[in-house]
Amino acid sequence: MIKKWISLLLILLLLTGCLKKNILDDVRLVTAIGYDPINTEELKITTVVPLFRSDQSTSSETHTDIANITTEGNKKMDNMSSKPFVKGKLEVILYNKKLAEKGLLPIIDLLVRDPSIGTRAFLAISDEEVNQLLSGQYSSQDNGMYIADMINQNIELGLTPKMNLHLWLNGFYAEGSDPYAPIINTYNQNVKITGIALFKDDKMVSDLPSDSLFTFKTLVQPKTKRGIFTAELDNKEVVAIYKVNGKRTIKVKNIEQSPTIKVDIKLYGIIKEFSGEVVNDKIMHQIEKSIEDKIKTQASEMISQFQELNIDPVGFGEEIRSKSRSWNQQQWNDKYPDCEITVNVDVTITETGIVN
Repeated sequence: MIKKWISLLLILLLLTGCLKKNILDDVRLVTAIGYDPINTEELKITTVVPLFRSDQSTSSETHTDIANITTEGNKKMDNMSSKPFVKGKLEVILYNKKLAEKGLLPIIDLLVRDPSIGTRAFLAISDEEVNQLLSGQYSSQDNGMYIADMINQNIELGLTPKMNLHLWLNGFYAEGSDPYAPIINTYNQNVKITGIALFKDDKMVSDLPSDSLFTFKTLVQPKTKRGIFTAELDNKEVVAIYKVNGKRTIKVKNIEQSPTIKVDIKLYGIIKEFSGEVVNDKIMHQIEKSIEDKIKTQASEMISQFQELNIDPVGFGEEIRSKSRSWNQQQWNDKYPDCEITVNVDVTITETGIVN
C-alpha cells in the first residue's frame, strides 16, 4: 500500500513538472506594465517580457500598443504575438505622472479584477514617458525584475517606506487615510526613486523630493528599521547615521470636538561616518540635537503641506476613527486642515563608527 502511494506521488510530481514546462513554453510572462496618456480616451500600454538566452543571461523585450481600455490593449497584444501574455509574474505597474493626476482608479480597477495579478506588485509613478523608461537598458536582468529589485532594496535598506499595490489600495479604500507611491525616473543610465507621489483619493496632487524620504518614512510607519540618515551640523560638519531603528506614536486629545494631535518619533542609531576629528559627549549631543531639529522641521513642514492639500498619508483620520464613536469622514475632512498637530523627535546615538 505504501509503495502504491509513493508511486502515485512520484507520478504526480513528474506530471506537475511537465505541466509547468508546457505552460512556460506556451506563454509570455509579463514582469512590468506601463501606461502613458495619448489623449483623453486612449492609452499607450507597454509590457516588459524577459528573454532567457541559452547562456542563462536575461534581457528584456517590450511590446507597445494603443487602446481605449486596458482589456482591449491586452487582447490586441495577444493577437500580435504567437503566445498569450500572462501577468502572474507581474512585478511593477508604472504610470505616467499625467495619468496619475487625472486619477488611477479606472485603470487599477481593471488590473485588480484580473485574478492572475498579485497585489504585492509595486505601483510607481514616473515624470518621464513610461514607454521610454521601460525600453531602456540598465542591467543583465529584464527591466521588470530590475526595477522591482531596486524598489525592494530601498525598502530593505530602510531608505523608503514599504509601498506596493496592496498598500496603495488600502490607503485609498480605508477611511481616514490617503495613498502614496514612489516616483521613479532614469538617472545616470540607471533607474532610481526620486520622490514620493501624494494622492487625494486616486489623484496625484503633489510630491515630496528624495531628500525627504527618510522623514516621510518615520511619519507614515509605526516602526523604523535599518534606516540611514545624513545631516549637516551648524559648523558644516557632516554626519551619517545608519542602522536607525525606532518607533512613531500618535496621541490624540479632544477627539469629538477639535482634535489636537501629537506625533512622537523616537530613533536610535549608530554614527557610521563623521567629517569632524573627534566624537566626544559634547559633539554627540550636538549631533543628536541637529538630527532631531532636521527631522522635526521636515516632518512639521510635510504635515502643514498635507493639511493644506487636505490629504492624509500618515493616517491621522484612521487613528481618530479607531477611537471615536461618532466618526464621520466629511466632518473629519472639514476639521483636519485646522487641526493642531505637533511633532516631537528624540534621537539617541548608541555607537560611533568611522571618524575622518
